[in-house]
Amino acid sequence: KELNAEIGISLPLSKQPYNVSSSLKKYFIADRVIGSSGKKVAPKLYIAIGISGAAQHIVGMKDAEYVIAINSDPDAPIKDESDLFIHGRMEDVLPVLIEAIRSMKQEQVAR
Repeated sequence: KELNAEIGISLPLSKQPYNVSSSLKKYFIADRVIGSSGKKVAPKLYIAIGISGAAQHIVGMKDAEYVIAINSDPDAPIKDESDLFIHGRMEDVLPVLIEAIRSMKQEQVAR
């Protein structure tokens, strides 16, 4: 919402392996899969949250201008595909990242 962005997922998530709220289920569908089994995207900013970096997924996002990856595995292959790699749990990193984005947007408006 802060970035006016779309949500894409990895193929395993499209199989809905986790119980998610009904408000989130609409995102866990095959039409949102990024990669060789889904869509190719080329956004200005691609934020990969918990994406390991499997070749099948990389194919779908390799044309992104700037990639931020958040992963709890410091050796996740996505690290080599990202411009900024943040080692951490999404629960810890996302609130900080969202606040940083809000601050940046406020600074831009103030200019």
